Amino acid sequence: METLEEIKEKIGLADSIERLKVGLIYSYLYKTISTKALAKKMEVPVPIATAFKKELVKVGWMKRESFYCLTPLAKNYVVNELGYKGIAIDLYKQLLEDESMKQVFLEKIKISLLPVFEKRPVVKRELDQAHATLETVIKRVALLLADPLIFSKKIAFVGDDDLVSIFLSKALVELGYEGDSTLYVYDIDTDLLMYIKENESLKVMINVVEQDFRVPFEIIENQMDVIFTDPPYTPEGIITFIHSGEKLLKNKGKMYVSFNHKTPEVQGFIQNEINRRGFNFIEVIPNFNHYLGGSIIGNVSNLYVIQKNNSIQMHHSTESLYTRSLKKKEASKRLGFHTLYDLRGCRKELLTDVEIVSNKMRYMSQRFKLNVVEEEFHQFKPYGVSGVMVLQESHFTIHTWPEHGYIAIDLFVCEEMIDEQEFLRELQKMFEPTSCEMKKVYRES
Repeated sequence: METLEEIKEKIGLADSIERLKVGLIYSYLYKTISTKALAKKMEVPVPIATAFKKELVKVGWMKRESFYCLTPLAKNYVVNELGYKGIAIDLYKQLLEDESMKQVFLEKIKISLLPVFEKRPVVKRELDQAHATLETVIKRVALLLADPLIFSKKIAFVGDDDLVSIFLSKALVELGYEGDSTLYVYDIDTDLLMYIKENESLKVMINVVEQDFRVPFEIIENQMDVIFTDPPYTPEGIITFIHSGEKLLKNKGKMYVSFNHKTPEVQGFIQNEINRRGFNFIEVIPNFNHYLGGSIIGNVSNLYVIQKNNSIQMHHSTESLYTRSLKKKEASKRLGFHTLYDLRGCRKELLTDVEIVSNKMRYMSQRFKLNVVEEEFHQFKPYGVSGVMVLQESHFTIHTWPEHGYIAIDLFVCEEMIDEQEFLRELQKMFEPTSCEMKKVYRES
């Protein structure tokens, strides 16, 4: 078993091993990072970060002198396994912590590739192409670079008429990346694929694959860590591109999907299809993408971040192969829809006072027409709030941990009566989290 997998089990971390890799990287970048700061970077409670450090000491990956620091063994792992060989550490740290320096770096990339961007192949309307603005492309690159595991991840663009792959490869070159090629583009547009190959960097080459997503295709499945896609406008196009990305994506991998806001009925259909395919919604960034000539979608679309989770139960099951199991399944009845919202990095002052929290919950219940039968909120000492609203439809609950900037919210209703993405957006406005995760559970008899 890999060292980090063993540590994950020993400290009782239920989340992905990626959190431990992030902890190693920040310990490598900052050398003397405090446990509290490390916990924030890893997005885990401080006791978990403390236990992580202690386990690293036990396996010889960290030593304690006047402070904790990585040993050569751990540094070698970060350099060779997590892709930091050749990376300009000081420059990358500036991108992570200094907004002005990040803008200077991205502006350099933008200027150097402006001629390539302007001469890209014309849009093909029959493929629903609509070029994103240069500013949007740069924002997408910035989003990907913000992940400290970027240098060890395989990234596939399912459709890339915006040339994000070229801009990202240029950024990796500027940061000193020396690893094997990790960028892939799958697209039906042969003119586009040829243009990408003609303008790729020789240091970070881009693997291009001609692919029509309307027909089955043979690929090595579950190889990609990240999928980025800006699919056609139609619900069918969105689902088809997500399905294609799903085949490429590893379990726990992330997919960035862009599409404009739909009617509640269509939005619900897309959400259900995404959930059915084993994805959790992590984050929604409204109006993230802007387009040139995309009037059919109002020249703007949202960016949805979803994560593949194979532990989610799919609707189909091999149990139904047999008559008895099939009859049992047919006799079952769906009793409710249980949605779990995890909000991290929230402002502490929004989580400590029972009056503030209860008022926000009441607003949400009114905004989304939840029929409250009874409510109870409790103020914990020294801080923290728990609240329960009993609904005619079932329940609506909240629990806050101000010391960790974390909120757990449950909404259990009998029918799919709300727009879950709009619900999540309202929560983001009220509690200002840095990250969100949404999980959905179908409750059946």
